[in-house]
Amino acid sequence: MTPKIYAFCYVMEGWDDLAGFALAEDGTGLAEHISSDEQWSQYDMTATPAKREAYAKHYPDGYELIWLGCEPDIEQHAELKAALKLNQQDEAQP
Repeated sequence: MTPKIYAFCYVMEGWDDLAGFALAEDGTGLAEHISSDEQWSQYDMTATPAKREAYAKHYPDGYELIWLGCEPDIEQHAELKAALKLNQQDEAQP
């Protein structure tokens, strides 16, 4: 089964910009980027060579990149929810 990378963005409170993130299904944060709107965020998180290199470094045997849009409903994305939980557990470790 091909591992997944979830890319999405959120409105930054108090800013006009969006914060984009890419999270591997194993909970590893792979990339982030500040963009001016959702279209640019999608491009910045899915199409730029630097991001693609980071993703390929983490999953050298291939991956599926999934764009979830701006402010995805985590409750409707069980796989993203699981990846976020793994990420939070990793961050809590000393």
